[in-house]
Amino acid sequence: MVFTRSLGARKMIEDADGFYSIIGRKKNVIITGGLNVYPEDVSQTISKMPGVADVVTLGIADETWGERVVSCIVTNRPGGASADDVIAYCRAHLSKEKIPSHVIVLDELPRGPTGKVVLPQVTKLVAETLEASRADTVLPKSSGSDIASRVLELAARCFKTPVTELSLDSEPETTAGWNSLAHIEFILSVETEFGIKIAPADMLSIVTLGAAVEFLSSVELDQEVRISRNVTGRFA
Repeated sequence: MVFTRSLGARKMIEDADGFYSIIGRKKNVIITGGLNVYPEDVSQTISKMPGVADVVTLGIADETWGERVVSCIVTNRPGGASADDVIAYCRAHLSKEKIPSHVIVLDELPRGPTGKVVLPQVTKLVAETLEASRADTVLPKSSGSDIASRVLELAARCFKTPVTELSLDSEPETTAGWNSLAHIEFILSVETEFGIKIAPADMLSIVTLGAAVEFLSSVELDQEVRISRNVTGRFA
C-alpha cells in the first residue's frame, strides 16, 4: 500500500504476522530519471540474496539521470557474492530503475552507537572507491582493442548487464536492458568518455556494440582516448 502525507510518499509493508510497518523517508528517496526509488526496497531485496551479510543502498549525483542507485554489500564469506552476482540477482527481482548502477563490496558497513548505518561515511566511501576506480590510462588513438573493451564496459553499465554477457555482436533485440532510454544513456556515456559529439544519424546507425566500436575507430578524435575502469566491471 502506498500513500502520501506532508512528508511525501511512504510504503506500508505487512509482515508474516500481519503487522504493518512504514518504510521510506523523503530525504532518502533516490530520484533517477524522474522516477522515485526507495533505497530500502533495493536493500531488502539484496539482503535475501545468498552470500550477502549486510547491505545499504543510497543515491549518488549524476549529470544525466539526476541520481544513480548504488548499493554497498558485505559478504558472509571470502569470495562470496560479487558485484555482477548482485546485479544479475537484482535484474531478476527488481524493476529496471531500482537496479543498482554500481555495487561496491566492503569489509564492513560503518555503524553508529545505536547500530544504524552512518550514511555520510558510506557516501564518502563510495565517492573514494569510485574515484580510485577511475585511474585513467592514456592510450594511442589506434588502440582499437582498448576502444572495444571500454565500449563493452560502458554498455554493461548502461544496460545493467554483466560485461561477461556482452559481445561486439550484442544488439537491442538480444540484450536485456538495451531499450530506448538505455540507448540514449549509452550514447551520452560514449560522448563523455571519448570526448566527442555523435550526430543523430550516427546514433541511429549504432545498432550493435561492434558498430559503436567501428564508429569510434573511424572518428578523428580531438584528443587522445582516455580509458577508465568501472568499479562494478559492468554498469546495471
